[in-house]
Amino acid sequence: MYINPIIGENGVIEEVSGIGHDITQKKLNEIEHTNSVKEKEILLKEVHHRVKNNMQVISSILSLQSSYVTDEHILEVLKESRNRIAAMASIYERLYSTTNLSDIRFSSYVRDLVESLVNTYELLDTSVELVFSLDEVFLSLNEAIPCGLILNELISNSLKYAFKGRKHGKIEITLIGNLEKISLSLAHDGVGISKEINVEKTDTLGLQLVSTLVEQMEGTLILERQNGTKFIISFDTKNEV
Repeated sequence: MYINPIIGENGVIEEVSGIGHDITQKKLNEIEHTNSVKEKEILLKEVHHRVKNNMQVISSILSLQSSYVTDEHILEVLKESRNRIAAMASIYERLYSTTNLSDIRFSSYVRDLVESLVNTYELLDTSVELVFSLDEVFLSLNEAIPCGLILNELISNSLKYAFKGRKHGKIEITLIGNLEKISLSLAHDGVGISKEINVEKTDTLGLQLVSTLVEQMEGTLILERQNGTKFIISFDTKNEV
């Protein structure tokens, strides 16, 4: 409703003109659109929740299977598989619990994943110091899952091989990001990777997975071997769901 006064020659308001518009249909359309968006968000959250639950079921099956296995190598393979599934399930759990389905707070996920892995491997004879330097970084689901798997592999390898026979070790995780580029690095002061190993052409499943995921993200992988080992993964953020 628009109201305008009509002022006469003596400066006094003599009449008032008004124009009204019926916005009922516009309001109904807005309500319908809002409800549609809410329904889609609820449906998407339910999908993510079911994916997470299915992963947890698979993890439980692998855990149950482990109780019937005595071969140490097979047990290690089953443990690594459970860790990979847990890394992905955790991302879906975070996505399900957030109000923004397009972004995951990856900085807090990094800390939780690393600390969980340290507890999983139970290094009774080695004290591992964790040093975090994490920017507040949000990633889409398509970015968070491969990054989570990469981090899982690198941390697992460090815990298994880097600190054998040592009382103390240090792992540093750095996450730097902005709206255009993300850099994730992991460094440890333990036994370094042999110079004879080419990370991009290795028979090790974990490193093969890391190399493949970096390639899928169209990123770069740099390996430094001074004073231990340092991996640096960089990629351009796509800002997509």
